[in-house]
Amino acid sequence: MKRFVYIDDDDLSNNIYCDNRISNRKYTVWNFLPKNLWEQFSRERGGLGIRNLRLQNESLLMKWLWSYIGEERALWKEVIVVKYGEFDPWCTKTVYEPYGVGVWRTIRNLWPQMEANLHLKVGNGNETKFWKDAWVDQTSLKDLFPDLFFICENPEDTLCDCWTEQGWDISFRRMLND
Repeated sequence: MKRFVYIDDDDLSNNIYCDNRISNRKYTVWNFLPKNLWEQFSRERGGLGIRNLRLQNESLLMKWLWSYIGEERALWKEVIVVKYGEFDPWCTKTVYEPYGVGVWRTIRNLWPQMEANLHLKVGNGNETKFWKDAWVDQTSLKDLFPDLFFICENPEDTLCDCWTEQGWDISFRRMLND
């Protein structure tokens, strides 16, 4: 597999090294560079400041996911939601179409990595789903108690909907028996 490497050095950034030939491009292809050597090429360690383009690309694509989460009324987000559908307020449905969706499919496929590093802040509970959001020990109640989720009356309730001054008020479609 070919690896593209960006060299962050004024003297070398205009050259590409490929099979001992030099051309005027800003990216480099090195097939012989092992993955575990990336750290040894940092400027802090006396290297040329070589960056792992895969990690840099993923981080830039994850910024789109972060924008998707944070920008509720953005036009671009509304277009994405209409085209691909909304899985939950923070993510679209998984993209399966083979054509015309390459960029968003790549961004959407990074969602599991992004989600693993997010922590939910409940706040007043107006936007936190009681059953579906991971607000208890980083797990959703739907996953912790699937049988109760199956018989709950309102699976889309928020924490605010389920809380009263007397305590939790969760309604089920049938009575619970011991």
